[in-house]
Amino acid sequence: MQNLKKTKQKDLDKVDISIFSTVNETWQNLLSDLEKAEDSIVCEEYTVDDKEIGTKFLKILLKKAKAGLEVKLLIDRFGSNLLCHSDLIDELKESGVEISIYNDINGLEIIKFWRWLPRTHVKFFQIDTKIIYTGGVCLDQKMKKWDDLMIRLYLPNNNQKYPFLKNVTSLLKNSEQDDVITLTFSNPYIDKFPANEMLYKKLSQAKNKITINTPYFLPPKKFQYVLFDAVKRGVKVTVTAPEHTDSLMQNCVSLIYYKDMLQNGIEVHLNKGNMNHTKLFMVDKNWAMMGSSNFDYLSLKRNREANLFIDNHIIIDDLKEIYQSFQNNSKPIDLNYINNIP
Repeated sequence: MQNLKKTKQKDLDKVDISIFSTVNETWQNLLSDLEKAEDSIVCEEYTVDDKEIGTKFLKILLKKAKAGLEVKLLIDRFGSNLLCHSDLIDELKESGVEISIYNDINGLEIIKFWRWLPRTHVKFFQIDTKIIYTGGVCLDQKMKKWDDLMIRLYLPNNNQKYPFLKNVTSLLKNSEQDDVITLTFSNPYIDKFPANEMLYKKLSQAKNKITINTPYFLPPKKFQYVLFDAVKRGVKVTVTAPEHTDSLMQNCVSLIYYKDMLQNGIEVHLNKGNMNHTKLFMVDKNWAMMGSSNFDYLSLKRNREANLFIDNHIIIDDLKEIYQSFQNNSKPIDLNYINNIP
């Protein structure tokens, strides 16, 4: 865990920021904060399972709702499918939890493939308005040993409860009133994709360095070209992804993209060991994006996602340290690696 000291910079005064780099560490801290909630809990999560971690989470919501707190939960029909068919749903509702299922598909509707999308791929938790968690961590027991990024923000002066469908919200400004941390939600139903737009803009403007860590590397064409153009401008571009993901299909398809990247002067590193589910984009020394968006079409132009835009070198330095720890457990590949795969 990286803890940013409040004394480091005036912009971060009175704001406590913690960045967790493993799923288990995030779970421990999140559950602890939920247990301490006194007023309200608002959650939007792609995957809440019906096993150990999901059950612990839901029992806390149940207890807090019975104690009179305002509790809201939005889950995804696909990501939380097992939970959607669980008796826990009715018990939560009866106890006062306001629970919603995103793009709910029932019965014969499942054969209408055009109804499958969009999904909410968001991982967002707000506790008593002051504490916000967001990043890439799901409440899925199989992910317990995975590496992933989740940020915890304690904003003592914040009294606003963020609605699920708000697109862009400044969470923290500096003394010049410039945005330091911006929370964004995409909204597929009104064609609003702020992460897609801002990421493309920042990659296009990169001067020295682009660093990408993503679990699933399937970049849309326009993003492939913007990376190729960056290399031509002399920008160093590095992509880091898992050597083996939780999807055999992803493993196979990503190799095609890696080959294109290598042929166009982009460094590709593959993580060994634990599955790395981190979604992190850093441009030069002064901008980063982290959250739920994978580097693929579904995340950038189809699904609902939550991401943070970060314009603060103190936070970015901490993100770089975490990225370097991932990089230390990775290996660079070349075209021979691709060509020698059976």
